[in-house]
Amino acid sequence: MQDLVRQAMEEGAVGVASALVYPPGCFAKTDELIALSKAAAEYNGMYISHLRSEGAQLVESVAELLAIARAAQIRAEIYHLKTAGGGLA
Repeated sequence: MQDLVRQAMEEGAVGVASALVYPPGCFAKTDELIALSKAAAEYNGMYISHLRSEGAQLVESVAELLAIARAAQIRAEIYHLKTAGGGLA
């Protein structure tokens, strides 16, 4: 998959995107996302993600995005950051 990311970057891709709240993206492991992001980082790419949760796990989801960005040394962006439901304290 890293080779596919490199090929896409060479063909003009901006980076790696994920939609972790939806199947099949919700099955992606953080270490897999770091590995793919490292390949995009080689080309000054970005990691762009729809977080795993917009509700009760929002803080953890943002922490995951930041962990991926830091580990891969890549710029990151969140798709339409918002919160859903209540319960955030």
